[in-house]
Amino acid sequence: MKITNFLVLSFLLFAFTATSIFPHAVHAEAVIDVFGDEVRTGDRYIIGAASNDFAVTSSRIICNSDVVFSPMSDGLPVMFSPAVESNDSVIHEDSYLNVDFDAATCRMAGVSTMWKIELRPTARGFVVTTGGVAGLNRFKITKCEGATSIFPHAVHVEDPEAVIDVNGNEVTPHARYFIGAASDDNTTTLAVSATSQIICNSDVILSSMSNGLPVTFSSPVGESDDGIIREDSYLNVNFDAATCRMAGVSTMWKMELRPTMRGFVVTTGGVDGLNRFKITKYEGGNNSYQLSYCPISDPMCECSCACVPLGNVVDRLAPSTIPFPVVFEPVADKSS
Repeated sequence: MKITNFLVLSFLLFAFTATSIFPHAVHAEAVIDVFGDEVRTGDRYIIGAASNDFAVTSSRIICNSDVVFSPMSDGLPVMFSPAVESNDSVIHEDSYLNVDFDAATCRMAGVSTMWKIELRPTARGFVVTTGGVAGLNRFKITKCEGATSIFPHAVHVEDPEAVIDVNGNEVTPHARYFIGAASDDNTTTLAVSATSQIICNSDVILSSMSNGLPVTFSSPVGESDDGIIREDSYLNVNFDAATCRMAGVSTMWKMELRPTMRGFVVTTGGVDGLNRFKITKYEGGNNSYQLSYCPISDPMCECSCACVPLGNVVDRLAPSTIPFPVVFEPVADKSS
């Protein structure tokens, strides 16, 4: 096996952990190493940053370690394997992969060096670490010109459009809205709700409109607040539940791995500023939108390809390749 290969981060690495909601790999162009050769399954590679002398590594113990950047001289070799069975030994762009540190001592001890995503509060977000399970912790390599990080910041367009509710008014921070399913005949039968009417510590589900629970949107995270929710702005989303707030329980939406669902779902218990979502225009619908989850980002890249669309996965709001079109219906003021 080769250890002299280098895969520079002129490619982006993306992580996907659900096995039931993402499609099989689509074979595209081969991933090319720094010598112009095709990257292959089972060969050993150092993953280096394209713009500097950093490489992917971990603590020297490797077993049960986070994936970090270190000087190139400390880089640790990795191996790629297809998450979808294939007879092709070439690693292609946009194909789902498992990534492992090459560490025989860990394997002999029965400890997985496979990469996975894990929430790390001390890092204020998700990090790549070891201990993954084959087939469950999927990554992909995607060509992205000028990109050098896993989770890039959003590209801020000038004067993005305001998000509009069903009455034709601009959606505003801290106002209460039902998030309903958009339809071609302008009828709304499904709405965002919670797995429990208690709301506290509940997953976000799709239920009948009569059971819909109001949400509020924060002022755009890290951006100027002009009193309007705009497309492509980072937001925190909260269920409007005063009883939970009085009990000190967060109703803020966040993403969490749910093994029973074989992947991530949107749930409550988020932290202000850390759990970012955005609203974008839904393609194919004139007055409808879609929700996406945007992991906390690293300021090393300006390529806008990190947000994950949310869809209806077994009546839960979860990452999906089929976005769920929604509309925003204002809730009548409690005093009226």
